[in-house]
Amino acid sequence: MTQLRDIDTIQNNVPHRFEILLIDSFSPNTEVPGSGDFSIHITSKDPLNRELFTENNKQSDKNNLISTTLVEMMALGSILNTGQIPEGHFAFFAAISKFEKEGSFHVDAPIEGKCELLSEKANFHRYKATLTQGKASASSQLMAFFTDGNIAKDSSSAKIKDLPSLSTLSSIQAPTFKSPHLWLIETLLYQNTEEKRVIFEYTYPTDHPCTKGHFPGNPVMMGVMQWLMVEDALSALIQNNTQDSNHSLIPNSALIPGTVLRCHADILLADGTTVCEIKNASALLSETQDSLKATLASTQKVLFREMVKPGQRLLIDLTLLEE
Repeated sequence: MTQLRDIDTIQNNVPHRFEILLIDSFSPNTEVPGSGDFSIHITSKDPLNRELFTENNKQSDKNNLISTTLVEMMALGSILNTGQIPEGHFAFFAAISKFEKEGSFHVDAPIEGKCELLSEKANFHRYKATLTQGKASASSQLMAFFTDGNIAKDSSSAKIKDLPSLSTLSSIQAPTFKSPHLWLIETLLYQNTEEKRVIFEYTYPTDHPCTKGHFPGNPVMMGVMQWLMVEDALSALIQNNTQDSNHSLIPNSALIPGTVLRCHADILLADGTTVCEIKNASALLSETQDSLKATLASTQKVLFREMVKPGQRLLIDLTLLEE
């Protein structure tokens, strides 16, 4: 048996503010704890300003939803169908795995979701979730950690990565196909054509629009935004390729719509502390109104190790994989 819960219930059940509340309703299955349905309908002039998470494309006059934010919808649906989070408590997602997406999700049409609690151990909950909108579909598994608000970590458990010598090679211009707030690459610091490896940097702004919603009074960078750096790094790599084809990591013959790029990536703090590990991500190249971009289509695993506070400088160390 299910019972529909509306936006007012959602506002009371999770600590997010509306700017990043990527869910409109949910219906928990009272006979299967942690399972249920959920939905969201983002409009081109969204009253909750969620068009922030969209981008334009050449194939349609309707903006597409940014790929990684689909998993934020899955995460919120899974948490809400598990039950109300007590005041002062939080649910953080520790890992994402087996993400796959077919087709494009767009504004001005409802998205329907389903979630299922696969296992529960201590404060960790593992879910499977799916989204559909017409012929488009997406699925993923997620691992959530429920905490009483004590989020301090033992610094001795940090994973430090050795980095090569870094220097500013070029500045990366923000594209026009999406909000500059969701473009997470600023500067190219390292490129090795033999290793097919690049390192870009980005500083998470203290005035980013997501800081007040994730979470109120305790701002941390959304995990799906860290993951989104992979998509932006690949798009920035394409941009840099066209400017300097003599030192390109991608053959010019591959810079066409439909090409699939695969990579591993680490998101790091400036001192090499590993924030997030992304394994076997694949992205599909497509055309925007004025450029070519990469859109994540699948990722084997995303492991979140550290939280990122506003003002912190991040590095993305990305290596292209052979097809």
